[in-house]
Amino acid sequence: AHNHQLLRLISSRTQLKISLRKYQENGRLEFREKMNTILKDANHSISSFEAISVMNYKGVVVASTDREKIGKNLSDNPVFIQGQNENKVDYLFLDEKQNLMAHFSGPLRLNGAFLGVVLVTSHLKNLIAAVQDYSGLGRTGETVLGKRDDKGKIIFLAPLRFNQDAVLKNISLDTHFAVPMNETLSGKEKVMPDSVDYRGEAVLAITKYIDSVQWGLVVKIDRSEAFSTIVRLRNELYGLVAFSLVCAILIAFYLAKNIVEPISRVTDKAHYITNEVLSENVIKIEKNEVKSLERSFEQMTEGLLNANKQLKETQSQLIQSAKLASLGELATGVAHELNQPLQIIQMSSELGRIHYENGNSENLKSHFEQIDSQVNRAANIIQHLKLFARDSNLQNREKINPNEIVHSALFMFKNQIKNDGIILGLDLSLDLPLIFVNRVEIEQVLVNLISNAKDALKESQDKRIILRTSEKYGQVTIEVEDTGSGILNTLQEKIFDPFFTTKPVGEGTGLGLSICYGIIKDHGGKIELKSEYRKGAIFKVLIPVYTKKRTV
Repeated sequence: AHNHQLLRLISSRTQLKISLRKYQENGRLEFREKMNTILKDANHSISSFEAISVMNYKGVVVASTDREKIGKNLSDNPVFIQGQNENKVDYLFLDEKQNLMAHFSGPLRLNGAFLGVVLVTSHLKNLIAAVQDYSGLGRTGETVLGKRDDKGKIIFLAPLRFNQDAVLKNISLDTHFAVPMNETLSGKEKVMPDSVDYRGEAVLAITKYIDSVQWGLVVKIDRSEAFSTIVRLRNELYGLVAFSLVCAILIAFYLAKNIVEPISRVTDKAHYITNEVLSENVIKIEKNEVKSLERSFEQMTEGLLNANKQLKETQSQLIQSAKLASLGELATGVAHELNQPLQIIQMSSELGRIHYENGNSENLKSHFEQIDSQVNRAANIIQHLKLFARDSNLQNREKINPNEIVHSALFMFKNQIKNDGIILGLDLSLDLPLIFVNRVEIEQVLVNLISNAKDALKESQDKRIILRTSEKYGQVTIEVEDTGSGILNTLQEKIFDPFFTTKPVGEGTGLGLSICYGIIKDHGGKIELKSEYRKGAIFKVLIPVYTKKRTV
């Protein structure tokens, strides 16, 4: 699915298709070089791609990041034949060094007319590394990836643990030896406690069918190794149970001899606490001290629960009183926060109508997506006010490059920044790791910070906004710096408090930064402020890097 998205991203480049059409019309080299530049930029941004090429409608390579491919005729090649109709991503082959590679191809169309095919050559190092990671699989466990070739025979897509030369080869085996892979390639996903693998060894196996590429996945381990662990654990468990029984008997004798007197004292003290008696009286020991202790602590627990209930009711009343007192200011804050997305929705709707009337249907989708994004953003603002003091959940989070969110947040500001005479500077790191976030929420944070930076420059002579991204110590940092009026030291501790604002009355409620603070906190990060009065401000958003163990 990820490779499909990358392929669609390249094939949707309008300038690439326009350059291809013009090159096919007049053969001018400047259009071929423009295609090569676009392909080179795309190849640089996607590390797993080895080369990207463009074939014309006849199957001849006219542009490529690999200059040696230019001029080759691939009209009879499946990557061109299939690529004319659909995005195809599972053409696998071995390069000169016997490394597993893949071809992805898809059609290039402009205004419904077929222009050619884009071809991507990619390495599969991450796939091979994942399959060959035997962590937790013992001495005999392994992950096997396979598919059926054009003749219906099983071929393996990665080196096997016990046969490193099996890549893209059909190994001649007895039919019963490939039972797990046969099962999964037949669409059957199940646990197989008694099967035989390609070596003829009895194994425990789990099968999974990957429908999108018609691949089969088998994770297995030899039965002898698996059951040896179970037998050892069983014997250890029996020994532990026997040892525990002996210890329990000894402890029981000790407690029976030494526990009665301490329990009796605790029982009497519990009676005093329950009855709120603070003076010393004669203690009368009951015959069954344990039952007496149980009854006393039950009474104490009931008293504490009642007190805790009354405390919660009092706290709830105080919170409700505070909400009622600030109801008018809350309404103003919601209107302020929702005003910007509503304006963008209106603008996108108007632009969409104009494009529709002009018959320019290609640009309609982006406006509809912008409307949908801003509606979700407005809904998230309202939801955040309702759930301000609660932890947010992990729904709708995804792995994403932070720079994508920065560019998305800047989309609606670029014209405003230009019209206001503000200089925009971007210092974005090109090798950032991924973060696991709700994209809309983080974009909302950056939009708010950029908007505040723009407002801070109204009275400034030197109008500059600088956005930076970097990574250090397992955290991605996104900075928004402005050369505006800055913030007094005495006010900086309150800047993220709800309803606190440095703006004039009627221009803000102070909800923006408090919402940003809550969003970043829910993602396991934090916001920092560095500012001097009259010397601008820098807001730093720190978000943990995505790892398998950390999804925040």
